[in-house]
Amino acid sequence: MERETKILLKRRLIIAAIIILCALLQTTAGYFPSFFGVHFFLLIPLCVCVAVFEGERWGGAFGVFAGALWDLSHGGGDGYNALFLLVICATVGVLVRYLMQKNLVTSLVMSAVACLGYAILYVMFFVSAQGIERPAYLFVRYYLPGAALSFLLTFIFYYLIRAVSKKYTVEY
Repeated sequence: MERETKILLKRRLIIAAIIILCALLQTTAGYFPSFFGVHFFLLIPLCVCVAVFEGERWGGAFGVFAGALWDLSHGGGDGYNALFLLVICATVGVLVRYLMQKNLVTSLVMSAVACLGYAILYVMFFVSAQGIERPAYLFVRYYLPGAALSFLLTFIFYYLIRAVSKKYTVEY
């Protein structure tokens, strides 16, 4: 039992380190490229891929962790990103456990839904609700391309998290 616990601890510490690195890249200006003012949401596809391999409990925990890091960098303290990633990761974990398989197609579909859902909800709750002019333009110009670019990173994150899960797998 001790050996399995150490392997799981290593795997989860590596995943936490990857999340911290991606949070730093996403939230620090100039560390990750942006195209024509469109920024990537690195943490969304990463957390979806983590939830595919870790399940609903640990996926949700890592989602809250990543969302809290993201919220801390914004200074708002509203907890929107932590709540969004918790719901997405827990949902993905449950779907993978009971309905879907752990494969790239599942990760791509779930990541596309999560990225698009984040963009839509963010514009609804934080752009339109605050009375910012032309929210539809902002959605089409910045948030929709950001969701599409973020979706493309799912390929990288899927293979990265799969490699970590394979290297530090535990047989019960």
